[in-house]
Amino acid sequence: MARIQPRLSIGLPVYNGQNHLAKTLESLLSQSFGDFELIISDNNSNDGTEAICRRMASRDRRIRYIRLTRNIGAAANFNLVFQRAKAPYFKWTPHDDLYEPTCFERCMETLEASPPDVVLCYPRTLLIDEDDQPLGPYDDLTDLREESPSQRLLHLLSIPGCWCHAVMGVIRRDVLRKTNLIGPFAGSDNVLLVELALQGKFSEVPEKLFQRRVHRHSSLHANPTPEQLATWFDPRNESRAVTHRLTRLRHKIQAIGRADLPPVEKLRCYAVLARVARIRQWTLSVLGREILRAFKKNTWDRYTVETAAHHNGQLLFYRLWALLSGMRRRDMQRIRASWMGLCTDQKNSQLLLDLAAESLKGRPEPRAQQILHAWLTCASPPHREAAARALGLPPQPVRVTALHKRRNAKASSAMKTVVSGTDYPA
Repeated sequence: MARIQPRLSIGLPVYNGQNHLAKTLESLLSQSFGDFELIISDNNSNDGTEAICRRMASRDRRIRYIRLTRNIGAAANFNLVFQRAKAPYFKWTPHDDLYEPTCFERCMETLEASPPDVVLCYPRTLLIDEDDQPLGPYDDLTDLREESPSQRLLHLLSIPGCWCHAVMGVIRRDVLRKTNLIGPFAGSDNVLLVELALQGKFSEVPEKLFQRRVHRHSSLHANPTPEQLATWFDPRNESRAVTHRLTRLRHKIQAIGRADLPPVEKLRCYAVLARVARIRQWTLSVLGREILRAFKKNTWDRYTVETAAHHNGQLLFYRLWALLSGMRRRDMQRIRASWMGLCTDQKNSQLLLDLAAESLKGRPEPRAQQILHAWLTCASPPHREAAARALGLPPQPVRVTALHKRRNAKASSAMKTVVSGTDYPA
């Protein structure tokens, strides 16, 4: 007999969650609304998570248990449970939070009774500790009822310190499918809310039916730095430079560009994003310095040809973008010295030329190409023709003078200092 499709799919990604997983599953299975499927994706846990999941799955046919053979990161695991969902409504749930018995029922009632432009429904939040003791209410402030997408975007981005609990609400699956889901970077839940807010309204259930557990093993507490949190989202980020502000800003700009909105409304959304970035002092110089710090901390201290081939293609373009964005003269000189120092080595030079050509391919930024060409012509003469060929630029012969030789020698010495782990040259 064929199984009837449920009305709600619940996705539960988990990794080493034995401490609170059993309580969460009991909370889910005791809901007054029972027409749901529960998809558990175990991200190759090495504690008692697998035993708990298999025991609960044997008790309740609504549970589908998936165990991965390797850790694919939190972002991919969150997206996997959505891809396996079948119901018209979808909800993510963490492995350590609790719900009041009427939570799903109230959310489904509200969302099904709302017009189609309401895309998400979530309950109010109560914070609890490791022992299930209440810590106090948390006001999410994400009840987005504004009519225009730009007004909803301004409301959402103006919330101070948003914990993005609305992502754990009940969402229309066809709307969620149009987004990029959870991205492999810190703050991607906020970017997802931006994508959803551009498509429709959010509705808040006034009762405190969601209990968010705050404990020392949660993702935010166990990964306090942006680099650690980025690695938690995607293990491949461990070998990459992390620019968390710039990454979030870039994905929000792209989300507005992808949204199915009239051109005038898109311009309003871009204006809102620029206004919020200015209020939070995300100036071009701040973003440029973030790029420099990321390079210094994550790239130059262990720079090899192999790691460069893995992640420097986009980052090279970021450096060009930062140079165009009005950075301080001293920072510009540091980047230029680092580039010239790398170009003195033939193997690194050819690799970076290939990466530069790939990162600039199809991009209409003639000023960026001009600057890159200027950098390359300042490198040692044997690499000049190879640079022009790799980037598709016309060769511009530069007379090699004693000044060029002194500059190249100084840049090479500066780069050796950077690679050895000391600070940038002044």
